[in-house]
Amino acid sequence: NDICDRKFYTKRMEIDIVMDGRSGAQCKIHIDGGSPNTIGFLGLGIMGSPMAQNLIKSGCDVTVWNRTKSKCDPPISLGAKYKPLPREVTAACDVTFAMLADPEC
Repeated sequence: NDICDRKFYTKRMEIDIVMDGRSGAQCKIHIDGGSPNTIGFLGLGIMGSPMAQNLIKSGCDVTVWNRTKSKCDPPISLGAKYKPLPREVTAACDVTFAMLADPEC
């Protein structure tokens, strides 16, 4: 399976997205004391798409993939990068979120 061909490591992660009507959103993500430069998103459905779009709007560098490529269009129009395979997203990003309907790997 393309999604599970990379080793995954569990690390402490804190995500703080602050929405302020005056200044917009600010994205702060810390993984074991550091901040990722790139964030991947696999799955852009009911949950994944708004989450990815909010990260982009808050200034995060986001790369996306979805089984139905047209669902990547809204985040791409906001500045997201696209990769045609999940493994390419995970290889290109410091941290990747998977919002998939099928948890089986």
